[in-house]
Amino acid sequence: MEIVGRQVWPTLAASIGIIFMLSWDEYIVAWFVSGFDKTYPVHIRNMLESTMSPEIHAAGILVALASGAILLLSARLLTLKTND
Repeated sequence: MEIVGRQVWPTLAASIGIIFMLSWDEYIVAWFVSGFDKTYPVHIRNMLESTMSPEIHAAGILVALASGAILLLSARLLTLKTND
């Protein structure tokens, strides 16, 4: 079991990262199309219509950095799998 675990771990970890990225995207889309009055995406849209606040840019950068970090980690784990 230990040998199989070592072979499967990088692929499993990379798959979890990719699944998280896809789920995050679906979650954001669901927020935009939901009927709730004050979801975070609706709040951002309202802020964009009224004023251009630096908080919007900061939130976008943080989300992009987190997504990119997860994507790079997933790619790194996949390359570890192919190098072993």
